[in-house]
Amino acid sequence: MNDHFTQDEDSDGAPAPLAVAITGLVAGCPPDVQQYVFPPVPVPGHVWEDAHDVFSMAAVEFGQARNPGAALPFPVDEHPLLFIGAHVKSIMFGKRHAIGFLLTNREILVRNSTVKDSEQAAIVFPLAPGFQVSEAADRFDWSWLERLARHDGISLDELRRRLTLVLAQAVGLVLPTLGMTSTLGAAPEGAERAGVAEPPVRRTASDMAGRLRELGLTDQVKVGSDPKQAKHLVKLGKKVGVPPHEPIIVTVSDSTLAGPYGVVITDSHVYSRDLMEDPVPPTPRSSITPSEVMIESDTLVLGPGQVHTIPSTVPDTHRDALRNFIRELLAGDLR
Repeated sequence: MNDHFTQDEDSDGAPAPLAVAITGLVAGCPPDVQQYVFPPVPVPGHVWEDAHDVFSMAAVEFGQARNPGAALPFPVDEHPLLFIGAHVKSIMFGKRHAIGFLLTNREILVRNSTVKDSEQAAIVFPLAPGFQVSEAADRFDWSWLERLARHDGISLDELRRRLTLVLAQAVGLVLPTLGMTSTLGAAPEGAERAGVAEPPVRRTASDMAGRLRELGLTDQVKVGSDPKQAKHLVKLGKKVGVPPHEPIIVTVSDSTLAGPYGVVITDSHVYSRDLMEDPVPPTPRSSITPSEVMIESDTLVLGPGQVHTIPSTVPDTHRDALRNFIRELLAGDLR
């Protein structure tokens, strides 16, 4: 196999630490997601024993579709990092080929299955300020995975959401290597949700209440010290498993007849439960890199495998601001 796609060593110039980080992300995926996610180096316990070989073959195919006739599928300074997708069989030609997404340290390639092999060119999305992961997701024909999703007992929409989230997490790992570390400023209209850097905005308040007013989040975030929220916070704390000795700092939460739900941030952990669901394992704040926190749809991503659900009552227009607030809070920038 071409050493260009083996990234477990630095000797060939490949970004080994980045490949290791991506592999860690894959290792943390649940099995029903992991079966579509293929890393650049072997992952012990991956649902497919040949996952690395699948990645390597997909990388070659995507590279050839990206640069037909080139001596090398990719430039020497570009390295495939993650394949998300599947191999499908062309009805007309009887050949199997890779479809889905290939992430490199420079771009995302999208490849669909079409009637003519000549039409299976890769769609290229450079990782640049202003890029949205959803743009790449929208260019993939997800219907090719519908049969697989149905076999797994999940809807195609849910599979799309899960795989898009993994892609967004992986992009968040790549961006710092390109000098595009996300800022703490609120994103302007049209700014990318999955972590591409956006210009910072002026922040004047350093206290929590003032910052919530600046960001327009007073209706979305409940502060633990607010006596009006005491009853709700006690019930929610019990639901998500907050120990009595851990003071609640803020919540992004709501309540129905089925009880309270949402995200709880204490001085040491992040807890959550979705509506009518059991709580997910808490995330220690010490394990979180604040600048890598993302919000994608209704999902708060704190790191590889550390995923929490925010209430759908939070408007889409407020989610970038909420992401920024959570980053600042976890970084200790607010008192």
